[in-house]
Amino acid sequence: MSARLWGVIAFFLVGATLVLFASVFNQDFVAYDDGAYVTGNPLVKQGVSWTGVWEAFTTLNSGTSYWHPLTWISHQVDYAFFGPVAGWHKLVNVIFHCFNTVILFGLLYRVKKSLGTPAAVAALFAWHPLHVESVVWVSERKDLLSTFFGFVTFHCYLDYRLKQTRVRYVLVVMSCACALMSKPMMVTLPVLLLLLDFWVWNENPTALGACDRFSRLLWDKIPLLIMSLGVGIVTVLAQDELGIMPSVSELPVSFRVANALQSYWIYAAQSVVPVGLAVCYPYPETFALGRVFLALVFFVFVSMLAVRARVRRPYITFGWAWFVVSLLPVIGLIQTSTQARADRYTYLPLVGLFVLLIWGMNELVSRHRQSVFWILGCVALAVYVPLSWRQIGFWENSVTLFRRAVNVTDGNVLMHVALADSLDWNLETEDASYHYRRAVDCDPENWAVYESAARFFRNRRNLGLERIYLQKSLFWSPNQPDLLNRLAHILACHPDPCERNRDLALELATQACALQTPGAMLYEHTLAAAMANSGDFSQAVRLTEAALGDKSVPQTVGILHRLDLYRQGLPYRDLLLPRRNTGPPQGN
Repeated sequence: MSARLWGVIAFFLVGATLVLFASVFNQDFVAYDDGAYVTGNPLVKQGVSWTGVWEAFTTLNSGTSYWHPLTWISHQVDYAFFGPVAGWHKLVNVIFHCFNTVILFGLLYRVKKSLGTPAAVAALFAWHPLHVESVVWVSERKDLLSTFFGFVTFHCYLDYRLKQTRVRYVLVVMSCACALMSKPMMVTLPVLLLLLDFWVWNENPTALGACDRFSRLLWDKIPLLIMSLGVGIVTVLAQDELGIMPSVSELPVSFRVANALQSYWIYAAQSVVPVGLAVCYPYPETFALGRVFLALVFFVFVSMLAVRARVRRPYITFGWAWFVVSLLPVIGLIQTSTQARADRYTYLPLVGLFVLLIWGMNELVSRHRQSVFWILGCVALAVYVPLSWRQIGFWENSVTLFRRAVNVTDGNVLMHVALADSLDWNLETEDASYHYRRAVDCDPENWAVYESAARFFRNRRNLGLERIYLQKSLFWSPNQPDLLNRLAHILACHPDPCERNRDLALELATQACALQTPGAMLYEHTLAAAMANSGDFSQAVRLTEAALGDKSVPQTVGILHRLDLYRQGLPYRDLLLPRRNTGPPQGN
């Protein structure tokens, strides 16, 4: 009877999850990592091949700084079958989420030997708003895939504990390796297995032998710890090489600890009240001492409670420790991005809090009436499911996603720029201009924001604002050869004398050439134009001829025309550059 009821509950969990996420089939990719992971990734777009599989295992593709070959291969398979149709990619994510829900339900059933509490935890896992991001974001396939193999590892490990054979242990190692090859966040998996040992066998110390219990448990984890350590080292070195890890001087340890404490508190609070969710939370410029202190008190209090409950209520110790440990790689102590936290980081860690809450609620109400437990659970799900449905809708496209982020967060520079870029792509130029300006207001010292705004006004043929934002971007970050070259071109080649600046154009063009990759001559033509504008035609001819000799630079009719002008003692004027006050009115 219990096996049949287990199947009915599992079927209901899967069916309800598919209905909840049905709308993802009509959604688009988003302009936030989906290009790097799928739509603009040559490794993925080539489909499945031996070369692609080899590259997935041997390279850190597309500058994502993560070694997760199984994730790359899963994207290759999707692209081979579905091409660039986002709905199918997202549907595969939903299917993996359903698998994870059922496997988690089975795992908790093996621990509890009852159906009520495991079913409640599995339902929360399947339908909680914090988990929407991991499911509907194509780029977060790594969350779903790594958790799938992580849950499989737990099942294999419980099988191994029941009968310790070499074959079963090999299955544990292989499934753990697959989890690590799906997402480096799973480096905590060996420790989570120890927590599972503690929870399952806490009330029966003779299950593994009273004398050698701890040593045997630890010895079995050593190969898994070695694999985790290797993946962790590769990830940190790759991110450091790409320059995305701020130094201690750039981001002090005190800031990292403060953000970690606040993040633990916010994650725990949003697990109960999941409101104000966004795809990106900006890193705070300062931390209020009172809030950090309260977060510290919360963390210490719950940790002490978990330690004291380790004998009589081991589920509290297990749940809190699972939550804390599984979040450690992404809690911000080793910072690898400009965001404070992320909903997707909670996909696996929230299992611990769900166990703590559901098991605790069950114990509390069992003294009175069991129906209270089901009533409270139904009320919670009646609230969470509509919130998840609404959260899924925000992922319809880039504009809806980024607009949601700027509406529920403050000073979110990255999301203002992303929203402006998406609006510009959709030809909503007036709204795009507003959000570029908001991004500048949020962080007036961010050179990248000025660069994005300059590119926008260049496309709008608003030369005045383009120049202003180019100059501001170069003020905060002087060594940008593309921007130096663009500004030098305007100052040297504009048809209107009032727009030209002979000396500054020559200075900027020279600086751009000095910053170029050795052997490349992409900016030599701009420098030649600046020299011709200064009256040094012999040098302009020499530089242009040298640049034409470089096969890496295209030899166009326009460049040959410039060379003829210089030989005649005439400067080059770019008639395609917009004149003052002749562009469209947007942004003026």
